[in-house]
Amino acid sequence: MGYVLGIDLGTTYTAVATYRDGRAQIVSIGTRAAAIPSVVFLREDHAVLTGEVADRRALSEPARVAREFKRRVGDTTPIMVGGSPYSAEQLSAELLKAVVERVTELEGQRPDHVAVCHPANWGPYKRELLDQAVALADIGDPTLVTEPEAAAIHYASTEHVEPGQIVAVYDLGGGTFDAAVLRKTATGFETLGEPQGVERLGGIDFDAAVFAHVREAVGGVLDDLDESDPTVIAGAARLREECIEAKEALSSDTETSIPVLLPNVMTEVRLTRGEFESMIRPTLQNTIVALQRALRSASVQPGDISRVLLVGGSSRIPLVAELVGAELGRPVAIDAHPKHAIALGAAIAAAAAVGGTSTAELAAAASVDAPLEEPVVSRTVTTRQPAGTEAPVAVPPPAPPARRRSPRVLVIAAVAVVAVLLAGFLLTRGGDGGGGSGTGTITAHVDPGGTFVHHVEVPKDSVLLVKAIPEVGLDPIVSLAADLTTIEQYRNNFGNTVYGFGAQPLDTNLLFSEVDLTGVSGGFFFFVNNATGSTAEQAAIPATFDASLDIVVTPSQGFSGDSHDGSGDFTLEIAIKKFVGPSTSEDRGVFYDALLRTAYAGFLDGSQGIISARDFTKQSDFTDNSDFSLLSDSFSSLDSLPK
Repeated sequence: MGYVLGIDLGTTYTAVATYRDGRAQIVSIGTRAAAIPSVVFLREDHAVLTGEVADRRALSEPARVAREFKRRVGDTTPIMVGGSPYSAEQLSAELLKAVVERVTELEGQRPDHVAVCHPANWGPYKRELLDQAVALADIGDPTLVTEPEAAAIHYASTEHVEPGQIVAVYDLGGGTFDAAVLRKTATGFETLGEPQGVERLGGIDFDAAVFAHVREAVGGVLDDLDESDPTVIAGAARLREECIEAKEALSSDTETSIPVLLPNVMTEVRLTRGEFESMIRPTLQNTIVALQRALRSASVQPGDISRVLLVGGSSRIPLVAELVGAELGRPVAIDAHPKHAIALGAAIAAAAAVGGTSTAELAAAASVDAPLEEPVVSRTVTTRQPAGTEAPVAVPPPAPPARRRSPRVLVIAAVAVVAVLLAGFLLTRGGDGGGGSGTGTITAHVDPGGTFVHHVEVPKDSVLLVKAIPEVGLDPIVSLAADLTTIEQYRNNFGNTVYGFGAQPLDTNLLFSEVDLTGVSGGFFFFVNNATGSTAEQAAIPATFDASLDIVVTPSQGFSGDSHDGSGDFTLEIAIKKFVGPSTSEDRGVFYDALLRTAYAGFLDGSQGIISARDFTKQSDFTDNSDFSLLSDSFSSLDSLPK
């Protein structure tokens, strides 16, 4: 059965959606999220990687990566990637080609037609360059759709819009800003006046502001780091990720903490929503000015607008809706899927282009399916309201605010994550595995400040898979404990990964200082907690030797700084799979860790059940898809595995 494809080629992320049989649906082309990073990596053999794989490889070889090249479309200065010059159009073509190939692989056939979106303020020259990128990607003769028009089409598929009604689109993405005014017609939407925008303004600029705040808070410590040290590179990359997560957390919380874990400093930097808004308010004011220009160009007064559509991931920042609502005094609609709206609208436009049907008719009849990857906060904006206009309303679906993580939990999560990044991309050796004792499904309860301990025997050359599924109200921390001899073995074999980096005896571990650990002996060497209540926690623990381990479940509310009860029931699923990897003697488990996480990526991100996870015992098990082959290309130690 055929389908058409809509592509939102964004500055920071790329999302795609299909349309078939009256249904528009986001396609998950990433392993961790539906969208993939808009990143291109050039290997030494000139093979091109894109998306998540490119993003991972960039940590160890930053000179071979290109990011945010959408901002450079039209710039004649080449972008140097691995010593080779590329234009922004060439890099866009590589990403377009890879995206279409990925969807073709998932769907089993190529799309019948493709629609590609672009900023509304791109003139003839940049649109011509986009045509060149499309030709290089060899994806046929696609329909080109402006991003605001695609957003409006998607909105019309979820809400009824009468012909003649006027909507304003405020599109604040990762790297660019668009403002446009559109009128609904009998066949679709027409753009009124000239769209306006700010080409180099978006979420990445807000990320940079948070990073600058951290830099200032820790003094000149970051300036003293050795930028050639791989540990520093990985740690700094993680710090930037923490800054992004902090920015996103402030959309639903009033303050957050940013862990700073680098060779010369280990601390936390507090950031409040008020401080963040003070940083970005002047920049956001530029978007309001651009929106006003779009209205003037369209000869439209604020009172003529039925509502303002906020799209793009950065539109979730509460200050955005506040400023837009205060300026225009009109209802503000924050899409439930701001990162996906444009791709979904493009898919509907693609269907209209090949079906001889108007986008208005298709949008009205379409059903839309998009994963809600992050909570959308419902909020009412207080505005100054022009006389005779209806009061502003908030239209996003309600979601509870994110629970503020206590400092202790932040340290646990940060230590684990930074250790993984210090590992880079890299995996141990084995023989016959599997078996073991203590596996199965267990239903249990844990009290505030208490622990639940379950013992399991894990044979050599195996991986222990653990999934804790909490009832409503419980936010579990899953830890692994062992005797001191076992902990020392993990430190020796996996010292460059989370399994060895965090290994420490019980009497030196301050993270559980307020938790009753009488049922635990030895020490801890692994922690996992995503800081989101009532959400399952998954862990994959390697065993390159016979290991006697304790699975420890503790409510995060058992830590100081959190006043909630924290008790609750949970289900613990435990399985042991055979896992034979290359030696850890050279890199202390770095390559082993990367292969393990690739092998069980579906289990770790929750998309695969524990029962369906399989064994990995020979070389061919690790090389049957592109992710494994990309890893193995860089490491000869995979050759030591049985064929």
